[in-house]
Amino acid sequence: MQGASNYIWTVPGGAVINSGQGTKNLNLNFGSNASANGTITVKSSNTCGTSTARVLAVTTTICPRLSDATTQLEVYPNPANSFINLSFNVDQSQQATIILRDAAGRIVYNELIDAAAGFNNQQIELSNFSKGVYFVQLQTASSSENTRLIVD
Repeated sequence: MQGASNYIWTVPGGAVINSGQGTKNLNLNFGSNASANGTITVKSSNTCGTSTARVLAVTTTICPRLSDATTQLEVYPNPANSFINLSFNVDQSQQATIILRDAAGRIVYNELIDAAAGFNNQQIELSNFSKGVYFVQLQTASSSENTRLIVD
């Protein structure tokens, strides 16, 4: 509605409005118990009245996490040029895989390491890497974390 001053949103079961109720922009999350299908509706209003509802059909796909474990992966310096340090924590001694991919998704570095329980630091030499954007992935038995790296 042109000149609307208020927006009234409704969302499917399991969805939570984070912010935006009453405004024209809505931010929401679909939790793990969200309805598989549903509708989002909005009505706008001003001093002249309320519009009919506009409806958007939504389909959610529930993707369960394997684990809520986190390694708290940090990569520094970033941007980097000669080397990077990977810092991470694991709750028990285990093997971990460090994978670097270029912007096209090709694996350019892959190393299996023995990670000790607690804090770990691994240094990777970058002298053979071209300038550009890379993606660093740390995989453990209970988690997989990713971050972006810029080599300059």
